Amino acid sequence: MKTTGWGIIGPGAIAQNFADGLAEAPSGRLVAIASRNPARRDAFGARNGVEPAHRHASYADLVADPAVDAV
Repeated sequence: MKTTGWGIIGPGAIAQNFADGLAEAPSGRLVAIASRNPARRDAFGARNGVEPAHRHASYADLVADPAVDAV
């Protein structure tokens, strides 16, 4: 089964609910986050295991990330 690499735009409460669901899903995983707020971006990324190289300051960078299959 192929695993889908997900990117999330905006580290809010709904995004955290989605990330929690992905942690339980065998077919998807959270690989990237985008937020203009560096503190929130890094906190969300650290809490959800997103590597620092995939914590993006712009939405365009998230969409261009080769690890991201879906947003």
